[in-house]
Amino acid sequence: MIGSNAAMVLGAYADPRTGQPVIDPEAAHELIDMLDALREKTVGNLAPEEDTMLLDLLGKLKMTYLEINQAWPPNGPSPTPPQTKK
Repeated sequence: MIGSNAAMVLGAYADPRTGQPVIDPEAAHELIDMLDALREKTVGNLAPEEDTMLLDLLGKLKMTYLEINQAWPPNGPSPTPPQTKK
């Protein structure tokens, strides 16, 4: 659930009201930090598959977060996704 929310605010899903991706780097940062804390608190208590899945999810979210932060200035306008040609 936290991973899905982080992906959502990193533009993976469109807002059902507007049809535009939601991009909120600050919210993504907080959710990624929560997942990092969860991983730290569960060290040794997860099955190897669960630990691998969580680590993979964190890696993908962090890479996406970095790509978004490099693409748009921190104080600039909210990023607008490119329009597709019809």
